[in-house]
Amino acid sequence: MAYVPANVPEYDYPRIIQPLFINFYHEKAEKVLKQRARKYLLYFDDKPSLIKIQTLKNKWGNCSKTNQLRFNWRVIMAKMSIIDYVVVHELCHTKYKDHSKAFWNEVQKILPDYEERKAWLRVHGDLLKI
Repeated sequence: MAYVPANVPEYDYPRIIQPLFINFYHEKAEKVLKQRARKYLLYFDDKPSLIKIQTLKNKWGNCSKTNQLRFNWRVIMAKMSIIDYVVVHELCHTKYKDHSKAFWNEVQKILPDYEERKAWLRVHGDLLKI
């Protein structure tokens, strides 16, 4: 629950409330994304060296050369099938550092309907913001 002090004018509510929502979603993302990554790790030999939740300006996730996975906290506002797509996508980058045919084949082995999930995120991703 969020409390706004009585002396704060209504037009200023977003300034007070927005950080509370961001913190809530960030904490939820921390828990859920790590849990979903653990679920899909059984498909991979290479494990991520780090899983971190943060604000990424124009990406849903990132995998570094050293297999550090970073996820945008905003993805937690999507349905679980989309969260799983982002997680699997980044985990596949631990094996393939590009978007080659081999990479997409790996994604498809785990999520046969990945193209629909990818399309959903492309079309609706801008709605996942506060």
